[in-house]
Amino acid sequence: MYRYLANSDSDIHDSDLGLDGFESSYFARHLTNREHYPATQIIIKPNESLYGGDLKKISPQIIHAHFAGTGPAGLFYGLRNKLPVVFSFYGYDDFCPLAQPPWADYLEPLFEHGSLFLVFSQFLADQLQNIGCPEQKIKLLQPGIDHKRFHSPARGEISKNIRFLIQAPLEEKSGINYVLSAFYHLVQEHPDCELKIIGEGNLKANVLGQIKELSLQQKVTLLPLMEKEVTIKHLQQADIFLCPAVTDGNGSQESNPVPILEASLCAKPVIASKLAGIPEVVFDQQTGLLVEEKDTSALIQAMKKLISSPTLAEELGKNGRKHAKRYDIEETRHELAEVYHQLTATKKTLYSFPQKTDVYQKILIIRSIPVIDFLHKLFFIKQQYPY
Repeated sequence: MYRYLANSDSDIHDSDLGLDGFESSYFARHLTNREHYPATQIIIKPNESLYGGDLKKISPQIIHAHFAGTGPAGLFYGLRNKLPVVFSFYGYDDFCPLAQPPWADYLEPLFEHGSLFLVFSQFLADQLQNIGCPEQKIKLLQPGIDHKRFHSPARGEISKNIRFLIQAPLEEKSGINYVLSAFYHLVQEHPDCELKIIGEGNLKANVLGQIKELSLQQKVTLLPLMEKEVTIKHLQQADIFLCPAVTDGNGSQESNPVPILEASLCAKPVIASKLAGIPEVVFDQQTGLLVEEKDTSALIQAMKKLISSPTLAEELGKNGRKHAKRYDIEETRHELAEVYHQLTATKKTLYSFPQKTDVYQKILIIRSIPVIDFLHKLFFIKQQYPY
């Protein structure tokens, strides 16, 4: 709800295109990357409280709030207008901290009044149920990837210049400090290796500082988030994909499977942490190598193993591509459309907005909202809609 649309959120946009019987309208406070992410309608206003009138003009039949932080706004508009509200949670850290004081009361009205909660891994489904979400309101919706945008480049002669790639936010939960330590030891034995890191975040200065401290400036390249096609080129040029995720000091975990699946579609072997939902998309010794989180020695050994065993690396990459093809964007869109159709059909008599006969519209509330808006909507919900 803060910005439409960050490069890191392209999978949200992709899954929403071409849904049978639905068109999308977006609320945002700022506009970015418009040329890369076309949408039916985007409403840009700096003051989130002005959106009420726009809702009536759009005449939505359903609201979809992405990320837990948009939950109060999504539920606020849904309850006021008697609309079904769908929530998408993208990580354990997205909702787990909210189950602790002072936010514990926030999740109860969401679970009580929310229509459906979508997650992309069984791990997240289990965790969501553990903190009080009714099992019947949780649905596993696998991430969808547009296979046509990815291909496996022809494998040429094996080179000593092995290229590693990480695509992750520059945050503690991404475990980049551990992989930099591992890479430092690796280049002592394999000096021709290279590492690219694609990401942005609040630890950028720390990452750059560690790179300098370890004298890896000539070996490690830090790149910002970029449009999908450019990211795909970097994936195709890489030899091995890394996902060294960890549990940070707040209990947050990086478990987004999309970068892993995209790397697998490019037939890249994956070295990843055995953490959260990652083992659901990386099968140890079959599509990649899994290591314990924060285990620098294990990372070093896994990297050395794939460098010294190019045949194994190629086999893991081929297996990974075969597995990743199961995550098809068209199937995800079809399943999401079915969810919308079922919810709009069951709540049709409750709509306060006039119906459209040719197409349904829904509102997607993307990313985050300011804390003041979060608190305002939460206060209203608790006062007006007791649970």
